[in-house]
Amino acid sequence: MNLAAARWLIEEHGSVLVGSDTSMLEVFPAVDGDSWHPVHEYLLVDHGVHIAELHYLEDLASDRRYEFCYVALLPKHIVRLNSRPEASNGPEQAFERRSSLPSGCVAD
Repeated sequence: MNLAAARWLIEEHGSVLVGSDTSMLEVFPAVDGDSWHPVHEYLLVDHGVHIAELHYLEDLASDRRYEFCYVALLPKHIVRLNSRPEASNGPEQAFERRSSLPSGCVAD
């Protein structure tokens, strides 16, 4: 995906999640601007749009399903993710764990 396609999805269709069944959502090396990952920056940083990669979509494609409900969950013990390990005390500090859910939250 290039930056023009990302803009089309967000600005024309209001997407809140963009994903693929590949290991990288965007073209590499990048063809837009000076950044290594301009699509990621546009989606995540500029618009808060989530990115999903490495999804198995073969069954949906073979059934010709173009619309479906997508539910993304994190394990209940992960409270906050830090995508910048350099801002923490190393990779082991990249996320916080909580043994119980905050009040008002329910998990199956």
